[in-house]
Amino acid sequence: MKERFAAALMLLIAVLSFTGAQSALRQYRRPSLKDHMDVAISPLAQVALAGGDRWLAANVNATRALMVGVMDLAPGDFKILGQVQRDVALLNPYHADNYYIAQAILPWADQLRPAQYVLERAAKARSGDIMPYFFLGFDAYYFDHDFIRSGSYFRAAADQTSGDQREQMLYMAAKFDEKADDTDLAIKVIQQVRESAKNPGLKAFLDQRILRLERLKVLREAARRYASLRGQPLSSLDQLVAAGILPALPEDPLNVGYRVDAAGVPQIVSKLRTYQDEKR
Repeated sequence: MKERFAAALMLLIAVLSFTGAQSALRQYRRPSLKDHMDVAISPLAQVALAGGDRWLAANVNATRALMVGVMDLAPGDFKILGQVQRDVALLNPYHADNYYIAQAILPWADQLRPAQYVLERAAKARSGDIMPYFFLGFDAYYFDHDFIRSGSYFRAAADQTSGDQREQMLYMAAKFDEKADDTDLAIKVIQQVRESAKNPGLKAFLDQRILRLERLKVLREAARRYASLRGQPLSSLDQLVAAGILPALPEDPLNVGYRVDAAGVPQIVSKLRTYQDEKR
C-alpha cells in the first residue's frame, strides 16, 4: 500500500514539475533554426571542440547545414552557410549529405564558388560516385556558361561508371562540347571522347556530332567571307548561296539545322534531345 502511494506521489510530482516547466518556458523566445547559422567557426577550433575528432566536427557542421531553415535566412546568411559547408568538405570530403545540400541551396543563393569547392572535394574523394561531377557539369553550364568545362566534368563522371550510365555521361559531354564557340576545339574534344567510347552506337552518334561541327565550321568560314565582301554581317544562311559563296547549304546530319544569330554568326539550332532519342 505504501509503495503504491509513493509511486502515485512521484507521478504527481513529475506531472506538476512538467507543467510548471512548460509555464516557465513560455516567457522565453523559442530559438529559430536561423540562430544556428549566425557564425562560422574556424575548422581548427571545430576540431578542438570535437575533442580532436575531425569526422565528428564535420558531422556537427553538416547537421547545422541540414537543420537550418533556409526560408528564414537573410541574403548575408547564405555566405555563412557556404563557409560552414566548405568546412565540412575540408574536414570530411566524403560526406554525401553535405554535397547534396550544397548543390540544392548554395548555387541558387549566389554562393556558386563554395558549392563548387564542396563538389570538387567530394568528386576527388568519392570514387565511383558520378553525382559530384554531374552537378559540377551542370553548374558550369547553367551558371558559368562554360560549355567546354561542363563537358570535361561529364567526361569525368563517365570515368566513374560503366554501361548505359557511362554512355549517358559521354552523350552529355558531347552535347556541351559542340556548343563551344571554338569549333576546332569542340571537334577535337569530341574526337577524343569517341576514342574512349566502346559502344558502337555511341561512336556512330559521336561521328554525327563531329560531322555536324565540321559543317558548322564551313558555314562560319563562309559567313566571314560574306561579311568581308558585302561589308555587313550575314542575316540568313540563304544569302551564302545567293552570293555564290556556297553551291548549297550543308545539311545537319541530326536533322535539326543551323541558324544565324544576331551577330551574323552561324550556330547549331538548339533542341533538347536525350541519348535515348538519338538511339531511336
